[in-house]
Amino acid sequence: MKSKTCILILFLVITAFLIPNSLYAVEPLSEEAEEPPLTNAHILTMVDLGLGEEVIIEKIWEAPVVDFDLEVEVLGELKEKGVGTEVIAQMLKRNAAQRWPEPAPEPPPDTPENSYGEDSPTPEPQRWSVLLSSTEGNRRLMPIQGTQSSVYAFFAVLFYVDYMGHRSEVRTADARPFFLVANREPPRGIFFLVRTDPSSVKKTRSVKVGQSKFWSTMSPSHPDPDWVMDVQVEENSPGIWKLTPRRDLKQGEYGIWVAPYGELYDFAVDPPQKKKTADKGK
Repeated sequence: MKSKTCILILFLVITAFLIPNSLYAVEPLSEEAEEPPLTNAHILTMVDLGLGEEVIIEKIWEAPVVDFDLEVEVLGELKEKGVGTEVIAQMLKRNAAQRWPEPAPEPPPDTPENSYGEDSPTPEPQRWSVLLSSTEGNRRLMPIQGTQSSVYAFFAVLFYVDYMGHRSEVRTADARPFFLVANREPPRGIFFLVRTDPSSVKKTRSVKVGQSKFWSTMSPSHPDPDWVMDVQVEENSPGIWKLTPRRDLKQGEYGIWVAPYGELYDFAVDPPQKKKTADKGK
């Protein structure tokens, strides 16, 4: 009897300690809250504190997230309140860099044969593909990634995306090739046929993507309209879109530019090859 009583008392004691703990237990404190985004007010505070432009620019790029208001009228106010031109340019670049999402990972290749041959693109669940079709045959274009750069021109900041190499490996003498794009959505506003500006000195090709002036701003997430070639778009088959230039392409470096990722499916148009004539007298 005593043993049963002891066991009962022990059970009640253990229960008395466990139940309150379970009732009043709280989740451990979460990690430190996320740092708030860097804003125009922070920049103005640093200017008022007399911090140099190098320090402010470093803070701009160190911030995990920024939320700058860079409307045209606001840019003028920042300038009036002592924010330097270089700081404003870096604010614009940081805002643009934050808006560019990372492209989706490349899925395993899947290119069954169809009416355009074994190299024709097929719709893919997370990715697109681009095929160049010319009088010389079909060539699958591969994407290359670029880096942003800016150039100062009087009161404007011009934005570019630069790609390594000043010459494309894919070349054609056909001035009116067409392109097959595999994508589940229509290509308008996403895929652009653009010209590029090659530099044999820098070993790069550049695409102008935007500009910022005190009275106007062009988004850097799309190519400059002056650099875009007009194309006719038609759906060749479900998920396969045919892009055909409305005019012959001049000799130069080109690419299919994907917004807003900035990927470039590059190619080049060479002058037509002259046919060799037999020597007279033979």
